[in-house]
Amino acid sequence: MFFSSDVLLDEILGIANIVKREKALLLYHSAAIHISLSDNIVTRAREFEQFQINPYDALQLSGAEIGGADVFLTTDRKLINAAGRSDVKIKVKNPLIWLTEVLYER
Repeated sequence: MFFSSDVLLDEILGIANIVKREKALLLYHSAAIHISLSDNIVTRAREFEQFQINPYDALQLSGAEIGGADVFLTTDRKLINAAGRSDVKIKVKNPLIWLTEVLYER
């Protein structure tokens, strides 16, 4: 199931390329679950910042965790590595690696 969030929408609206922004908005609006920013998400994000996760990424990661996602997909290698050092309770994976694992899982 695909999640959307207030933080993700803010990121999408910041995409300068109009075509890319519109494509991202189409995907965004197909999400089944929306995660609204909350005090719990902000508090958890501050905990993630202690692991050198930038505040914006920390908000997205904490929203996914608190929202009940199974996996957080990102191509940001620095974020993947930092999340690996943190106490995050969900998987943080590169989408291609995650898809390969899902397709070839035995």
